[in-house]
Amino acid sequence: MKANKLSRLKQAAGKLHTHTVVFKTGSDEDIAVRLALCGQSTQAIMEETGLSESQVIYRLHKASVTRAAYRNGTGDFARRVLPVITKLAAVVVKENIAPKFAPYAAARLNQ
Repeated sequence: MKANKLSRLKQAAGKLHTHTVVFKTGSDEDIAVRLALCGQSTQAIMEETGLSESQVIYRLHKASVTRAAYRNGTGDFARRVLPVITKLAAVVVKENIAPKFAPYAAARLNQ
């Protein structure tokens, strides 16, 4: 009797481990992976998708996505995106940030 009960428990446990995540376009799983590829935090992904922290981490693990690769600039996605972002950042610095410091720079040059 105990052996039969134990085998049923093993079968039930085996079913729990066969859960499959389907990455259909537009699904929460798909959105979570896309945001992670862009370096978004777990919290940001949770807010966007409505998934729990554990669900987000599980889906990213299943998709073999590491946000550190994007943040460090070592991932394939980051290598494609960084040149575009760098150009945009240069424009922002030139138009928004540098003018704020121009008076200070002029004062230093006149000393």
